[in-house]
Amino acid sequence: MKNYYNCISQNTVWIIGDGSSVNFWNDAWYGEPISDIFHFPDWMKKNLKAPVKDFIRNNQWSLPDSIMLDIPNLINIVNKVNIPLEVTKD
Repeated sequence: MKNYYNCISQNTVWIIGDGSSVNFWNDAWYGEPISDIFHFPDWMKKNLKAPVKDFIRNNQWSLPDSIMLDIPNLINIVNKVNIPLEVTKD
């Protein structure tokens, strides 16, 4: 497996689904964790538990103003990720 790690990781994607089981800050759903992109200290990372679904409203990214003030470039990152439309049952 070690010999194929790069090939596997370059051809693997996250399926966010409804975002309830994917940690917004610490899971690598964007390619690398958001907390790593912005160099959060380890003590902070372990306290960040918000799922992706907490940042989605009406099938659009919805980041709180407080986060946008602290991390203004975050919106540029999340806007590169398409949010899957909700699946409706007939």
